[in-house]
Amino acid sequence: MSSPERPHAWEAPAENVLPGPVYEDIILARGDDVAVWLSDIAATPEGVRLRLNGLAREAVADDGPLVLEVAFADGRGARLTHGDPERADVVLHAMAGTSGSRRDLREVWLWPLPPDGPVTFTARWPAAGLEDVVATVDAAVLRDAAARAEVLWDDERPQGWRRSTSYGGRAPRPDHVLPAVVPVALRLGRGEGWAVWVERVAFDADGVRTFTVDVAARAELPETSPRVAVGGREPDLVDAARTGRRARFGFRAAGGPETVSFAWPEAGIGLLTAELAGAARGEELWPAAPRPGGGGWLRYAS
Repeated sequence: MSSPERPHAWEAPAENVLPGPVYEDIILARGDDVAVWLSDIAATPEGVRLRLNGLAREAVADDGPLVLEVAFADGRGARLTHGDPERADVVLHAMAGTSGSRRDLREVWLWPLPPDGPVTFTARWPAAGLEDVVATVDAAVLRDAAARAEVLWDDERPQGWRRSTSYGGRAPRPDHVLPAVVPVALRLGRGEGWAVWVERVAFDADGVRTFTVDVAARAELPETSPRVAVGGREPDLVDAARTGRRARFGFRAAGGPETVSFAWPEAGIGLLTAELAGAARGEELWPAAPRPGGGGWLRYAS
């Protein structure tokens, strides 16, 4: 996983920058049979990282993925692409993703940071019977988040394609719930050459918390996994994504105020603790269906 190169700005987020989070999701569709929204939105001066989520009440035919397009106020735009991205005026690139019979999810990088004015997202999911749905956000929301981004250290490697690896966790996310997001900006700790923080906290309809822990390092991260506990108990790992010097881990654990602890000895990170506060309940879109299985992290960047 080691690489002597850092990504070009249009290929992936910089590994040495702590992005500024946006504390609201962007809802594109929420109906009786399908829901599509953008979550985990965070911005840097170079672009916007986001997660494209699609849920369907019934199993969908595998005849076309969830499609996303973006249009800037100045007329530029792009359509979501997979595989190695090519530089263009605007790049909307799926860095990784997962799919199942009722879910389609993509980890997306949007480059560059949109100019002032409205930013329009259009989605369609033909396999789920969803035609064009549109949502608009003021670019000021994204630009304000980018202004809160922090450069952790210099990255003096030459630019080149950063190959990423993503993989699934042990516990799937619910495929019938629109989560409720709680604003959180929690720094677990920062040391010489590393930083750990909680970027997103959301709740399911039953009050179970899902939270994302981000890790940045000045050197390559080890192949091992960190030790994480919430209230003294190991949480369920729902997903994880890595690029050599960056890792994001999604966990699920019971709601309510709890102490989260994090340690990654192999990465030189000792025990860190912080309080996870807040509570909310997401929206149950439809009754939960028996899970048929299927769906794992796909490597779009290889």
